[in-house]
Amino acid sequence: MRTLLIVLIFTCSSTTFSQNNLLHNQAIEILKQQSPDEYQILYWYQTTPAIIEFPGKNNMTWKTQKTGKIDQYLKCNHMSECLESMSTNVHELNHGISHYRAYKKLAESKSIKKNHCYNFYIKPNMEFLFNEDIELFPSSSLAPYIDENSRTFRYSTYIEGNSSTQSNGILGLLDEYNCYFHSAKTHWELREAFIKYGRNPANGYYRWLNTIYSYMTSHWEFQYFIYQYLNLLRSTDYQTYNQLINSTNFVNIFSNVHHEFNELYETYERELGSLDKIANKYGVSLDCNGEWCFLDNQGIHVTDAERDMITVLAISPKFRDIRKDLGVIY
Repeated sequence: MRTLLIVLIFTCSSTTFSQNNLLHNQAIEILKQQSPDEYQILYWYQTTPAIIEFPGKNNMTWKTQKTGKIDQYLKCNHMSECLESMSTNVHELNHGISHYRAYKKLAESKSIKKNHCYNFYIKPNMEFLFNEDIELFPSSSLAPYIDENSRTFRYSTYIEGNSSTQSNGILGLLDEYNCYFHSAKTHWELREAFIKYGRNPANGYYRWLNTIYSYMTSHWEFQYFIYQYLNLLRSTDYQTYNQLINSTNFVNIFSNVHHEFNELYETYERELGSLDKIANKYGVSLDCNGEWCFLDNQGIHVTDAERDMITVLAISPKFRDIRKDLGVIY
């Protein structure tokens, strides 16, 4: 019997000052209280065993080795910085959980690991294991089909790059989509903490709303990448496309991540539409002009040409049949 070792490496530097340790602990406790669904990711990462063995094909045994801590991506010179980095911390740990929790389930059920194995946690009581033998081309294959004018902020990282996101094709993109959803939800639910730890309530609110902008744009970017991938797959390998679309778990994963992220995005848009009430609440000025609104002279990004462009591409009639197969209607 052969044993293959998978090491999930999350590098981090040791915390030098006890003050930083205190801030880390306080920030994690805030997350636990204000965003318990997202704290669940940290809890799972902390409490799962350091090593898990599970069966593979051809009488092989796979072994995982967990490294890193649940606060490894926090930057904590002050609490506002801690809060801003918490969404990244949750995002990266969820990547670990996507694999580690999948392997834990395989070990418990003594199931064989297939060539693509992910666990997708979306929210409590909504979790899916994808473990299938399926041949997927890398997401870098999309490059010739995405013209230069459509290459958004995350294109170079997730389409041109050489990480596991690319090598795992659409499942790597779907994992990123889910992780960005968790980033956005974490940040959104820490609103009251941002307001509390800002220089003043208006400043805390500004820091909270302005720094979530990029996460909300990712909702449209990853839809577009995923639709493009499926469109290419359907035209070049319909059998594999059909295998994915007929995978109940695959469709459930995408449709539920999309639904949850879309609801959050719509809530965010309503928030942008109520900035006049926020200005009145805090007794500060508000001046909106095109892509920006200035709350107490602090700029909040409302929209831009790139987001508008990628939104139009994602809801394009070109992908209507694919969205229908995935249970998504615009």
